[in-house]
Amino acid sequence: MVVAVDESGSLSDADVERERDATERIAAGAISSGSRLNVLGFASADDQGRRPVDEVCPTTRLDPVARDRVGDCVRKPARRARAPAPTSRPSSSRRSTG
Repeated sequence: MVVAVDESGSLSDADVERERDATERIAAGAISSGSRLNVLGFASADDQGRRPVDEVCPTTRLDPVARDRVGDCVRKPARRARAPAPTSRPSSSRRSTG
């Protein structure tokens, strides 16, 4: 499964924390030990060299050991600097599907 996490600069610290918590719950509730999780962060890419979608957590098979460790990875999403351009949801959709 792929979880796309909004890292827009317009989010509050509380919004980002809620997204982290939700991502952690999704990982903990994975359907089977063969489930795989990939976490992508998305936001506007107004800085040169910054892409609209970043891989926050590489694809990880959620066996019992990995589920314990994945919490550190899903805590990584952070707000990007506030940008004048809109958040790039289409780019995150393209990245997650292919």
